[in-house]
Amino acid sequence: MAEAPLNLRALWASTFAVFRGHAPELLLLSLLQAGGAVAAQGLYRAMAGGIAATPALGVVPWAVGFAPFVLADAAIVVVGLVALGGGKGRLGFALLAALGLMPAAVVIDLVENAPDLLAQVFPVLNLETRPDLWAMAPIFIGIVWNVLWMPALAVAGEEHTGPLASLMRGVRLMKREWWRVLSFTLPIHMLVLLPVVGLGMISAMSGMRFPGWVEPVAAAPFFALGSLTQATIYWELARLKDGVAPRQMGTIFD
Repeated sequence: MAEAPLNLRALWASTFAVFRGHAPELLLLSLLQAGGAVAAQGLYRAMAGGIAATPALGVVPWAVGFAPFVLADAAIVVVGLVALGGGKGRLGFALLAALGLMPAAVVIDLVENAPDLLAQVFPVLNLETRPDLWAMAPIFIGIVWNVLWMPALAVAGEEHTGPLASLMRGVRLMKREWWRVLSFTLPIHMLVLLPVVGLGMISAMSGMRFPGWVEPVAAAPFFALGSLTQATIYWELARLKDGVAPRQMGTIFD
């Protein structure tokens, strides 16, 4: 008998149920990522001359923003896993668990964000400098690439496997579900652009200039939602493929 497809309605329901029930923790964690983005912005400005002469130096501010990104990303996934397991995703536990998860999370997030990293090392690959529709190409390439590895970080957190095993397990879970997962994540990725577009339109119409921290902070809730989907996608795919829900991680700590 053919395997049933991923139930996107159930996936939306579980994602927003966790987000609604754990909004304070998720939003606070997303501000950690926003702080890293603001720090990276400042470093880009400070290093502008050096980066112009040696473009590969752009990796330095990128890394400064990447470190809190990984910690926040992992902690949000932990909150999601605990909640899906029936527990309460407490902030302190999420951060401690994320610190333990960091070695695997760094590798997995490097793989997920490989197109962005390559654009920093080889600026010729960054099409955002082009004044035509090709400027959108890095965004869509990043989304399509990212979708391939969506369950991996949650696999590492729930199944306690190393980064490579987690990535491969995630690929197996994604088999025959790539397009459904893309259709689920694409609107969320597009929501992240809303603050950028909205603030840009306000600036263009009013001449108002916003401080650099406004955009990352405005995008923080959408980052939290996007990171959370890694846990809910994993949970639903594991139930579908394995026939049972993942281990009840949250009940151990309550």
